[in-house]
Amino acid sequence: MLGFVKSLCADEAYCFELTVEPEFIELAGERLQVRFDTGTRIFDPENYELTLAQQNIVPGSHLRLLLENTADAGVNGYRATFIWIGD
Repeated sequence: MLGFVKSLCADEAYCFELTVEPEFIELAGERLQVRFDTGTRIFDPENYELTLAQQNIVPGSHLRLLLENTADAGVNGYRATFIWIGD
């Protein structure tokens, strides 16, 4: 999945709303709520792996994601298993 972070979740750390790039809208819709945690592998633009403390996902960040479709995804969003920040 490719998209831009629209906003961070107001009441939850490690959660954001993703605006989906046009080529993926048919597959996923225009916006998704995405969560990540210590089990998520996060990489910067140079492909260095980051910890949760090192990540700097902010509104406007361009992300490539591998998402896990959980049973409650429609209600609680998706969980990211991999996140690549930037291009």
